[in-house]
Amino acid sequence: MRDLTHAIGRKHAMAIVNRIGRSSPAYFSDLQRELEIGPSTLADTLQELEQVGLVSRLVRDDTPPRSEYRLTAAGQTLQARLRPFLETVSRMR
Repeated sequence: MRDLTHAIGRKHAMAIVNRIGRSSPAYFSDLQRELEIGPSTLADTLQELEQVGLVSRLVRDDTPPRSEYRLTAAGQTLQARLRPFLETVSRMR
């Protein structure tokens, strides 16, 4: 539980969850561009969300390889319950 609260408490975590939930699959470069997050911060946050079971990652065998992100069932539940709040926050950005 502590890991989960730490992961969703990260600065951009809920914006990432909301974005992936609105349009899945999401690609790293799209998330970075749309959310205006630096690559290392985005990578760290996605990795932590994956570790706690909210996001799944699939590396596509493209040239160059692309990482595709989707919400897990737990991530979908979280996003659905917090959607009104998340959309309000997104409009404030």
